[in-house]
Amino acid sequence: MKKFIYVAVMAIAVVFASCTKADGFGNSEYYKNHSLDIDINAGTVNGKSYDNTTDKCWKIETKAKVMGISTVVISYDWGTEFTVVAANETAIAALAGISKSTYTMKEASEYDTYEKCTDANAAAN
Repeated sequence: MKKFIYVAVMAIAVVFASCTKADGFGNSEYYKNHSLDIDINAGTVNGKSYDNTTDKCWKIETKAKVMGISTVVISYDWGTEFTVVAANETAIAALAGISKSTYTMKEASEYDTYEKCTDANAAAN
């Protein structure tokens, strides 16, 4: 949920930012291919397959730089590897015009239920 709030805050920054693109991009696959191709049935993002059957808790660290201000947001998301990657790639793509953004994710196995995973967000930042 925090990442969606973060995206909303970043979107508001668009209103105050100029229309020029940020110089350079993050390490997201979106930037490497300059397109975002998500195939829900195949469980792929830009042709790369991700597990789309097993729900887990994922720790996501998002770094962004907007108008010279850098921020790091740590959040936890419950879902399959595919759904989490697809959501993050979509968010990074949405911010491409105003932000140099990157994210990393890893399994957070200590939060083995949806409730534990989402509760971890309260203490994350």
